[in-house]
Amino acid sequence: MNVGLADTYTIELVVDQAPAGWTASFWDDQGVNHTDPWSFPLGLEESTEFSLDVAPTSPGYMKFHLEVSSPNLTTPLVIPFSYLTDDLDVLIVDDDGAEDYENYYTAALDTLGLSYGVWDRADAALSDDVLQYYRLLIWQVGLSYPTLDQEDRDFLTRHLDAGGKLFVTGQDLGWELNTEAPAWYHTYLHANWVNDDTNNYNLDGVAGDPITDGLDLHIQGGDGANNQEYPDAIAPYDADATTILAYRSSSYKAASAPPTATPAPRSSTSASGTRRSTTRRTAPSCSAARSSGWA
Repeated sequence: MNVGLADTYTIELVVDQAPAGWTASFWDDQGVNHTDPWSFPLGLEESTEFSLDVAPTSPGYMKFHLEVSSPNLTTPLVIPFSYLTDDLDVLIVDDDGAEDYENYYTAALDTLGLSYGVWDRADAALSDDVLQYYRLLIWQVGLSYPTLDQEDRDFLTRHLDAGGKLFVTGQDLGWELNTEAPAWYHTYLHANWVNDDTNNYNLDGVAGDPITDGLDLHIQGGDGANNQEYPDAIAPYDADATTILAYRSSSYKAASAPPTATPAPRSSTSASGTRRSTTRRTAPSCSAARSSGWA
């Protein structure tokens, strides 16, 4: 509803991110479809309605926004939207605040040829529809704190209990969960927090592991996020986890995952942030499912 001056408003749909061939438009309250900017008058306490139409041509996601302007608005009103198809290989949960660490994951998934969508946790909590349609989640929190609140953990509990797969990564994730929700950390990520800062930035894979065998990681500088400040040390909590990354020349462990023979997909855990490998594609710091994509 217009609670200001009577005015003429212009609405424009702007696509921020979309796969090739996708289109978007909006409908006004007279049933007219628009793809170009459209102007309309609105008096005091008058209102109008719009509906959005997205036409996908492939699995993927679109980010777009409506921009509303008028001669009496000093700054346009921006209304963001996201549209995700229900047949994606991977759903990335962007929970890093205003950072763009998700780009490391989208680049890796592009290389692997996997379809994905991005859910901005700042815009909305994850719904039960996600449980139904998306079996593999990459949940990245960057340097954000606090994160994985009770609502997030309740959602992930339902996701993992239903057989979903999880790859969760963050700078101080182990330290935070050890403080805020140690029972959940042990039960669902099967990890044990050991140390807040190893001061060690070199990691080695585990011989024979299907993911990390031969990996040689330096987690500072290079073409990674370069956000390593307090790399945690963790350890497998129980028999449902095994070490897959270790800090070099140290007894500290950096990542764990379900044993290869484990039939039910669960979570695995690693203890630093997004990085690149010196020998091949990188593994981000995380708690994660063994089958998830590495960045």
